[in-house]
Amino acid sequence: MKIKTICTHILLSFFMILGMMLTIKTDVFAASYSVSVSTKSTKEGGEITVSITGNGCEGSFKVSANNGAKVTGNTVIWTGESTKVKAGSSNFSITVTPKSITDTTDASKITNLRSKTISITVKKPVQKPETNETNKPNNNDGNQTNKPKPNETTDKPKLSSENSLSTLTISQGTLSPSFQSTKTQYDVDLSGNINQVSINAVAKDKKAKVSGTGKKSVSAGDNTFKIVCTAEDGSKKTYTIVFHVDETPLVYTTFNGIQLGVVRNLDSAKIPSGFKKNTVKLDGQDIEGLTNSQLQISLGYLVDEKGNEDFYIIENEKVTSVFQKITINKKSYIVLSVPKESEVRTGMTFSTLEIGKNKIFGWIYDDSQMKDYQLLYLMNAETGEKNYYQYELTEGTLQKYIDFQTEMTPVEKQENDKEESSSHTLEYILFGSTIVFGLLSVGLLVYIQNFKKKSIAVIKNYYEKKNQ
Repeated sequence: MKIKTICTHILLSFFMILGMMLTIKTDVFAASYSVSVSTKSTKEGGEITVSITGNGCEGSFKVSANNGAKVTGNTVIWTGESTKVKAGSSNFSITVTPKSITDTTDASKITNLRSKTISITVKKPVQKPETNETNKPNNNDGNQTNKPKPNETTDKPKLSSENSLSTLTISQGTLSPSFQSTKTQYDVDLSGNINQVSINAVAKDKKAKVSGTGKKSVSAGDNTFKIVCTAEDGSKKTYTIVFHVDETPLVYTTFNGIQLGVVRNLDSAKIPSGFKKNTVKLDGQDIEGLTNSQLQISLGYLVDEKGNEDFYIIENEKVTSVFQKITINKKSYIVLSVPKESEVRTGMTFSTLEIGKNKIFGWIYDDSQMKDYQLLYLMNAETGEKNYYQYELTEGTLQKYIDFQTEMTPVEKQENDKEESSSHTLEYILFGSTIVFGLLSVGLLVYIQNFKKKSIAVIKNYYEKKNQ
């Protein structure tokens, strides 16, 4: 009986321990990154290799240095890459700041990674003490006198190495953190309507020089400015201010019932080939956009309510369609928006089509025998020519489409209206001429009849008088 009780207690204890082990929460693995340098101590002008390793994450990082040190390699590198930093004459720090980081497991964006800073010591060159030379023996009396020469190093005045600022102020926003002469990195948040700031700084030492101050233009996004304080002895300390201007659009428009905002900074956009930055009119307002003089197309970089950014075609100050480029038979075409009045075509249905990986609007034939054909409205990306094209699905071929019974393009309609107007004018002239000719003919017949009657009456009266 005792043995059974002991066994029961042992089993209960085992299951209790197992339950506790199962309920213990394991630490959640968090993505991180590490920064390594080839050395933390170098001589003036020495180069240091900076490497970044991702731990469950990958992406781009910005590498910067202060106090006269410079990044000689790429300032932005990816995980697994490295860059070079050249030392100045003073101790400095290397700062690595995450820019665009994603999780390697699910590709989700990571925004909680902080900057990392590594301090580097610059070794001062060791100066050997000078030995005073003694005079050579005097040939006149044979005596030697030890007259030390003046020590040149002690006779020169010592230059100041003070390279710190006593004040650093800005005209817009607030420095974060608050200014301290030992802190060299600052951030400032600004509203979207600010496009200019002023930076003022004063050195602690009156003999030091300050550069990088004054009025600065800023645009939406990050704007980085460096203020350098150079000491009397040439040593430098660099203070960095990053102004983060709110990128919320200031100009909005609507397209197909969707509100779109104008992205005010095109630095992150991949500009299409053949387009250049230019001022574009949208709903009567000037915006920064793109133009292609050859194709006579204007684009605006817009963002929708979900945060999706894309280029849109702007015509007559209105958004007409998403800018979309497709390649068929090694030729590039721009997808054009179809006017509402042209969407209805006899024997066809206006629908969303798939051309490769692109989804565009076009027509499919109602006739089942034409199931492999689709009709598209495109512009040749090289010549700028607009046409309707018939696309064959099985072979992926494209050819110009001509159908005089279907709707024409606005240009074709205008030319056709001119021809019809000329034709109608000619018809009116012919019709009027016919009526005038008819009236003249009737009048002439009446005149001839009256003339005949009068002539007969005159002749008859003549003979009657003669017979009398």
